[in-house]
Amino acid sequence: MNTKANTADVLIIGAGVAGLSTAMQLAMRGQRVTVIERERIGNGSTGRAAGLLGQLRGTAEHTRMLIDGVEIVRKLERDAEVEIFVQTGSLRIGETEPRAQEIRDLVAMGKTIGFDIDFLSTGEVSERLPYMRTDDILEACYCPTDGHLQPAELVSAYLKIGRQHGVQYIT
Repeated sequence: MNTKANTADVLIIGAGVAGLSTAMQLAMRGQRVTVIERERIGNGSTGRAAGLLGQLRGTAEHTRMLIDGVEIVRKLERDAEVEIFVQTGSLRIGETEPRAQEIRDLVAMGKTIGFDIDFLSTGEVSERLPYMRTDDILEACYCPTDGHLQPAELVSAYLKIGRQHGVQYIT
């Protein structure tokens, strides 16, 4: 029997982050979407991902894209009423001259686009990480707006918003 209730415009195989995000976005744009998952939703590599989200990259364009990505996640948090992004900050260390120069270049680029980043002295690194050896550090920087995603909460948010827009999930 082929009724409107069991048809879809789009069928997505796999209910990991990529499938759930795609389903949510398509449904928000008016598509009838069904997601089929062989196991439990979000049970594959999605549920085991570290979810690190460092925004500073080698180019201003890539850095802006990741900054925008954090804003998208923050909006998803508000819409789904769940905490997905945990802002912990990140520390980059340069123990070789090439790595130290890379950090100097990244900080300079970040500052030109208004990214919140600062150099840290070895003393400041020691204050943050008292058990870390710092005598070989040539350069260090700290990005306070970096953090990590909580995979289970990200899955939960995609499911909640997807369901609100009519996504059907089959396991």
